[in-house]
Amino acid sequence: MPATLKEVVFNWNFTPATPEQIGSADGILTQSWSRRADGKPGRGNVELARIAAQMWKQNHAPIIPQEEVSWVLKERNIPCAFVAGGSSDGRSTLAWDTWAVAKAHVGYCREMRIRRPILVAHPLHMNRALWSYRRLGLDVLPAPVSWELEKYQDPGLVHPGMQSMEVLPRWILREKIIRLGYWGFGRV
Repeated sequence: MPATLKEVVFNWNFTPATPEQIGSADGILTQSWSRRADGKPGRGNVELARIAAQMWKQNHAPIIPQEEVSWVLKERNIPCAFVAGGSSDGRSTLAWDTWAVAKAHVGYCREMRIRRPILVAHPLHMNRALWSYRRLGLDVLPAPVSWELEKYQDPGLVHPGMQSMEVLPRWILREKIIRLGYWGFGRV
């Protein structure tokens, strides 16, 4: 967990799980990126599903995705053990956000005795997601995800700050503000 406010606001780095850790993981968790305004999964969710599917093919650990990623996995006939639902319009709310998804995933993992899963999330969202799961008592490891941010951008997304590289600075500011809130509420 981050020790300082400086880490919460400025740390974007994480050490991804090794191939050995991925091979021995007993679950694969995914946070979703953003849904398209037409209700379909955005390019980022396709990328996150691709990474989860690749890890599943390595060790067949159960995939426990957030809703939008599960749609892509279902299209590829890859089974999901449990799906964390979402908001009807794909937007984060005070009741449905990273923390709520992590709580749903952690509850399922405890029930199924999954103790060391790999987490698949957007690289700029990974630390906050990791902090959430770890604060809730689950020992998660970050998946090796692509830092090619263009893979996650989609002009049709419901979150405007995630639609293109031109508005990425606005998204980064949003993430820093949310991280501060998590820090303030003791979620980090």
